[in-house]
Amino acid sequence: MTVKYQKCQTNNPDSQKFCGECVLPLQTSKDIGITKTIESPVEEFTNCPRPLTAAAITCLARAVFGSPEDSEYILPYPVGASYPLLQTYCGPQNHRNDNQLAYDFTIPFGDPVIAARAGIVRRVTEHFADNDTNRANHNHLFIEHSDGTTAFYAHLVQDSVLPEVGDRVAQGELIAQSGTSGGTVAVLHFGVYCTWPVQGGNDVAINFRNADGPLDERGGLVQSATYTALPY
Repeated sequence: MTVKYQKCQTNNPDSQKFCGECVLPLQTSKDIGITKTIESPVEEFTNCPRPLTAAAITCLARAVFGSPEDSEYILPYPVGASYPLLQTYCGPQNHRNDNQLAYDFTIPFGDPVIAARAGIVRRVTEHFADNDTNRANHNHLFIEHSDGTTAFYAHLVQDSVLPEVGDRVAQGELIAQSGTSGGTVAVLHFGVYCTWPVQGGNDVAINFRNADGPLDERGGLVQSATYTALPY
């Protein structure tokens, strides 16, 4: 998806300031003519379809999925494994603000988590106890990909992350174990952001080329459905 920006009127009382940029509120989910202060009249921003604020574009308007066959991603668990999807994108329970396009897979405690895409490990947090239910205290890691996008794997077992910061991991490589940190049930939270370092709200819609299971009309995964990881 390509979002075009035009010069904004900074004297508009309804505009919002975010990271030095001016955002004019959108009226409908179809209107993606976001404004941004730039030197030239129009520019295109193709890497981050949601580069500004959480209110700039609605979640469903950003939920634009390509064909699964063309996806760079595989399911974040080993070939042959099958797990239900606890929560899908734009979910009403917990996927708000920074994580609207993420998925939560119900993966039993200790089951393996693999890299959905090759990349470089940028951050690891794994010291939180498995019985710590504070939602902010989840073990996680970030992996940056070759195009600058970054995958986020969360709620991992304490001290289960295998690669170190700076390590390069291959697609399908074992990286951690699914856990309960930051929650009450074993789950893997998986989402992708369009930059590193990640910026709140810059998540992007993805699907998986090896997922055997139903897709909705947008091409995303269906809540409560089970997905089996096929060979890729």
